[in-house]
Amino acid sequence: MFLPIYSPLQLGKLGANSAHLCGLLPCSGISWSMTRGITSPSLSGDSTQFATKGSVPYADVLWVNPVIGQFSTEGLPDTGQTLIPSLHNFTYDSDFYVTNAAVTQALEFDVAVYINGLAMFWGTQCANLGDGNWDYLNDATQQWVSTGFPCNFADGWNHVTLQFRRLAGNELQWSSITLNGATAYVNETSAPYRVPSSWYGITVNYQMDGVFKALLNNTTYLDNLTFTYW
Repeated sequence: MFLPIYSPLQLGKLGANSAHLCGLLPCSGISWSMTRGITSPSLSGDSTQFATKGSVPYADVLWVNPVIGQFSTEGLPDTGQTLIPSLHNFTYDSDFYVTNAAVTQALEFDVAVYINGLAMFWGTQCANLGDGNWDYLNDATQQWVSTGFPCNFADGWNHVTLQFRRLAGNELQWSSITLNGATAYVNETSAPYRVPSSWYGITVNYQMDGVFKALLNNTTYLDNLTFTYW
């Protein structure tokens, strides 16, 4: 099913140095905002602005939208728990606008599935100022792994499409990533990890990572974000 994200990425949580989770505001040394209904820059006339500022080195801001299951923003609570178990393919597709690549350590585009006490978290980042490649998060080790495929977004508009699969035994597969028309066939896999059995749902996430000197003021935009599942 094709799902346009009409409620763009509700604010979730924030992490600094990938080790300290501050939770929702206030959070010392870092602040962020999300503004809907932006007409410029925009391709559709209705983009969403994401802004970060502060003084914490390598600080991350993660926005989370629970699209299916618990707390669904799209009217899909799946209370009978019949939809999510049937899904095995996921596509994250979006335009994104970068105002200053020089202060954007990485941009992260994720899909997460929580079911039967397991988390399948397709963490995927364009490590712009890191290794310069697409990286994926190995769920079993909780370590970022380079795919070896280069990722270089540009200031201005970019377009990304990510294809993920849930394989037999709930194994995760990163199938392919397409950035500005160039496709990398990743085909990397990972085992899931354990979470409380009460967790149930699918989230679509977006994260901005700051540079090593500090989280300098930075702004990006998302437009035409869609999530397709079957």
